[in-house]
Amino acid sequence: MATYIPNATQTTEPVESRTVESAALEFRTLKASINGRIEDVQDDLDAEIVNRIAGDANLQTQNNNQDVRIQAIEAALLAIGEGGLPGTVYVQRFSGTGAQTVFTLDVSVPTSALIDIFISGSYQNKDTFTVVDKVLTFSEAPPAGTDNVEVVVSITIANVETDASLVGYYPGGIGAVTTNVQTKLREWVSVKDFIPVGTDTANTNCAPYINAAYAAARTLGVKVVFWPSATYKITNQIDATGVSTQGDNATLLGVLSSAVSNAAFQWGGDDCYVTGMVFDLSNTNAALEMQGVLNGTNNASRQRFFNNTIISRTSKASGASSIYGLWCMGTGLSGLYVYGNTFNATSYGFQLNNQDAAGRDVNTNPLGNPTYDVFAYDNEFIDASLGINTPHIFCNNVQLHNNTFRQINKTMDLPLNIAHVSGLVVSGNIVACNSASANGAIHIEDVSQDVTVTGNVVRLSAVNSGIFISNQSGVSQDAQPGRKVVVTGNHCYSSSSSGDAAGIGYFDVQASGCRISGNHIQSFARGVDIVGKHSVSDNTLQDCGIGIVFSDDSNGVSLDNVFVNCTTVARGANGATTVIQGGQIRADTFEFTKTNNNIYLLSNVTFRRDSTTTLAATTPFTICPLPASYNFDGSVNILFSSGLGFSKNNINFNGTTFTYTRAADAQVASLGGLTLTKSGAELQASSSVASGTTRIAVQIDGLVY
Repeated sequence: MATYIPNATQTTEPVESRTVESAALEFRTLKASINGRIEDVQDDLDAEIVNRIAGDANLQTQNNNQDVRIQAIEAALLAIGEGGLPGTVYVQRFSGTGAQTVFTLDVSVPTSALIDIFISGSYQNKDTFTVVDKVLTFSEAPPAGTDNVEVVVSITIANVETDASLVGYYPGGIGAVTTNVQTKLREWVSVKDFIPVGTDTANTNCAPYINAAYAAARTLGVKVVFWPSATYKITNQIDATGVSTQGDNATLLGVLSSAVSNAAFQWGGDDCYVTGMVFDLSNTNAALEMQGVLNGTNNASRQRFFNNTIISRTSKASGASSIYGLWCMGTGLSGLYVYGNTFNATSYGFQLNNQDAAGRDVNTNPLGNPTYDVFAYDNEFIDASLGINTPHIFCNNVQLHNNTFRQINKTMDLPLNIAHVSGLVVSGNIVACNSASANGAIHIEDVSQDVTVTGNVVRLSAVNSGIFISNQSGVSQDAQPGRKVVVTGNHCYSSSSSGDAAGIGYFDVQASGCRISGNHIQSFARGVDIVGKHSVSDNTLQDCGIGIVFSDDSNGVSLDNVFVNCTTVARGANGATTVIQGGQIRADTFEFTKTNNNIYLLSNVTFRRDSTTTLAATTPFTICPLPASYNFDGSVNILFSSGLGFSKNNINFNGTTFTYTRAADAQVASLGGLTLTKSGAELQASSSVASGTTRIAVQIDGLVY
């Protein structure tokens, strides 16, 4: 309120002595003073009214602006999408210069409704500036001042994909890098993101939707496409190249025609993998084969196919599957891992195949770049095979471990086959084979080098070879001899010793130094059949027609092998000397297959009969078998158990006449002096005083000729 201050020159009451003129003058003065005070009060009241009216108008303007802002925010939320939630408020300050009109914000602003600006504390109307992304432009330059321009940005997060970039994501853990939700979510794409809601995926062709998911992943640079647990029917090929596939026990139900599609599912590329999938496949054109899962990518590294199942539902008239399993035909690979999978009725379960015309020379015109580091392990092959067939490139460091092969409904030839591989390890596999082909359950060929075959179990239900190695130059036209081949610690079982098959066969006249040792081979026509100068040692050959066959004219050596109930111990080539050194012969006959010029040298060979021998006076008893019809010249040391002593004798048999000379003996009285005779294929002894039971061991040295 205005303050009134009296302005009379005289304020006292008139006294009696004053004249009227003096009193009138005093009254006029007082009246003028009062009127002046009233006018001042009125002026103050008029000014107060004007100020209040102006203040009310300004307040109304602010309220109107606030209403406009609220309406704009509501419109923005509607434009962004329903379900918007408050987000982050950003405050940024600038110093005005009096000339600068354009300022750069730290965050993008989708609409001016989300921004408030204050200059020196005064709110700025929306029509005094514009904002485009991060660029703020004033219609008039803010006045000069330090941090006198304050910008408040309120970013609203909506429940839609595009705004996931505004939500931070921290993985946790030491060294973890903060990103945002959008970036994190876009590491994977789900096939369900592209399949319309409500689609019956088990009965609707989902191939267009799934291919769209992979195409989007390739475009966006997403590394993985995710398959939630469900059945997804397809009637044409899926192109998954360049992207990994992560299934949650998802089933791809393929019903395709090989006349239209060359494969049901194609994948491959650097660091790509496929896992958690069941490929349940049918071919409506069963007469023509097609690939199930195909990888034709060249020069790719670190590819993985693991923990999947491939099932073929259709077969050709011959009974063979019309759908192959995992077929890889890329060259120049570095790191291909196939493990933990089941291949069922696909004929070719897993096949790395690098070949075309038989006339291609790998040394001058290979199919592509060499392939390195191929690993297949812990897979199950049911009516399916594993093949590394690379005659037209060089393939190095291939390891095949702990795979299982079974036949249930189909006849499978070559269940495990390898061609033209260097640095090969085949170990710990369980291989069954029901094909009567003599190709071998484990088949290695075409100049494969630096090969180790160890710890495998081979069981044959038809006449076939167990482990078959033929390292002569074949399709590859690679003239290098096979070398450093080791076959050790394997078990090979056949159902019959008839036919023309070997437990272990090694055929390479170009090579030498192969080592076949520590194997157990049972019920084959030929236990070991070998060509070349190789070592055969410490094997057990049981119930075989011929224990060891040396099939060329080089001198063969049998070292410390055990022959159990083999019809013939060994067969050497014509004109060659075969050495049987150490080991044991446990059989009813002691026979060799002999032509005119071959010789068998026995050195420290032990014959041992498991059963006991009953001794009776003057009754002949068998000491050991001897060749029935061939010449023999050597020594026989006879050792009796139960403290009965020994007898050493020099023996000669010229095919007709048998003679012997006792070289030394140490016999107790109960045994008496021994008389040796030859009866058929047996060396026998008798004594006039012998009685009781004993076990007999015989050590034999000599020549069969």
